[in-house]
Amino acid sequence: MFTKRIAHSSIIYAGKRLYGVRYNDTVTHGDNVSLLLGTELVLVEIVQVMDGFRFRGRIRDFQPSSAREFNGMKIHDEIEFEEAHVLTCFR
Repeated sequence: MFTKRIAHSSIIYAGKRLYGVRYNDTVTHGDNVSLLLGTELVLVEIVQVMDGFRFRGRIRDFQPSSAREFNGMKIHDEIEFEEAHVLTCFR
């Protein structure tokens, strides 16, 4: 369903980091991530880490369309996806 990242590429992490505080570059509960479906980004808030490579999240938005529904999914729906589908992660 979602596009996987190119082999050997990593997630792009963004957000405010405190000086001297090291963050693990992992996806965790509460992070906001983007997934690619066709030409549309699906913006998702992580609500559950199912294991190290699978997640459950709540859809927050679709970009660039800003539609309330896309490809059978709606804003606020919960979806499951793999770590390989995550393009960006914002804390």
